[in-house]
Amino acid sequence: MQYIDEWERLTGRIGFWLDMEHAYRTFDPSYIESVWWSLKEIYDRGWLYRGYRVAPYCPRCQTSLSSHELAQPGAYHDDTPDPGVTVRFRLRDDPTTSLLAWTTTPWTFPATWPWRLR
Repeated sequence: MQYIDEWERLTGRIGFWLDMEHAYRTFDPSYIESVWWSLKEIYDRGWLYRGYRVAPYCPRCQTSLSSHELAQPGAYHDDTPDPGVTVRFRLRDDPTTSLLAWTTTPWTFPATWPWRLR
């Protein structure tokens, strides 16, 4: 509520006219009570159920995508996995023993090649 005056001026300047006198706010008790009332009505009528569905997923946002987001060109595509490399390092003192190192940043390995370890 601290910036309500600025919000009203901004909406007028950008041509985004709103009914500010009858606006609903999600933090108002009347709004919260209406959400709980509607949820109870849905439950009482037996319309509330638990289900599962397959949903397209945005790896960047880590959210599911809606149908209108999928309709936009380039909005959804298969994500390529990060590169992964496993490298075997033999121990100098015991050549029969090795260490395996796995990383998704293979460009860090050139600094650890054998000629640099000597």
